[in-house]
Amino acid sequence: MIIQIQKFLVILMGITAIQTLFIVLKDLNYSDFRDTICQPKITELPESSNVSKPKPYLLYIIIVSAPLNYPQRDAIRNTWGKTVSNYDSIKYSFAIGNKRVSQSDLSLVLKERDTFGDIIMLDGVEEVYTKLSRKVLQAFTWADKHIDAVYYLKTDDDSYVVIDNLYQVLTNEIKASNKLLLGNVYHLSVPHTIGKWAEFGWFLCNHYLDFPTGVGYILTQDIVKYLSYNSDKLMHYNNEDTSLGSWVAPLNIKYVHDERIVPFGNDCNPTNWIVHYINPTNLRQIYSTWLDYRLLC
Repeated sequence: MIIQIQKFLVILMGITAIQTLFIVLKDLNYSDFRDTICQPKITELPESSNVSKPKPYLLYIIIVSAPLNYPQRDAIRNTWGKTVSNYDSIKYSFAIGNKRVSQSDLSLVLKERDTFGDIIMLDGVEEVYTKLSRKVLQAFTWADKHIDAVYYLKTDDDSYVVIDNLYQVLTNEIKASNKLLLGNVYHLSVPHTIGKWAEFGWFLCNHYLDFPTGVGYILTQDIVKYLSYNSDKLMHYNNEDTSLGSWVAPLNIKYVHDERIVPFGNDCNPTNWIVHYINPTNLRQIYSTWLDYRLLC
């Protein structure tokens, strides 16, 4: 009799467990499972932030630099960075990591920061190429907390940004003030297997998700907020630009492709607004030619 009661209780418990499981499965939102592997599910950004910031800018420029790159920073301050002063609505800063930097080099950078007031130090960021995505993400996180801007531009300290042209793009050509990524966008690019840009950890697809070349790209504030809020959840790859492509892929944003961002070389086209791989000497030469002839040579 006792054995029969025990069997009955086991059967009853099994039925109860099945009923509970059915209720749980019934309430699940199966749309959560419909995302393909190329569209990872990421937590959404909250609607507002309580962080106090200064007055809003039209554009905030993050220039990725390194502790020893003083010549590049000095050249920018005396060329296209000087043009920024013509626009109250534009501001720029150099982003530099402080991890594994010698005390003497760090002291020089801190002195430079105190002198010019245009350097942000990124705590715990190591200055190596394979960690660049972490550096850029932390720079965006810093910007989200301290700078209120409509648009955020990331570029490098070997780039020449034509501020006059860029201002016209933002005020006359671009209509969207949110959900926008503007850059020289690569589509269906295949991961490199050799060289500086080799990527062996990519597993989402057999190609990269659409991404803008890291030479320079513009994000609207809502995307920067999203990156900042989810910074501890995002996957990092060897390349910063392809990492960004994976971060924003699940979002319903507009990609604007602009070939006036020139990643390699310089064709002297006066309508370009970023040219890359420019050394400090050439930065000064381009600046002089631009002032005299409105040519980027």
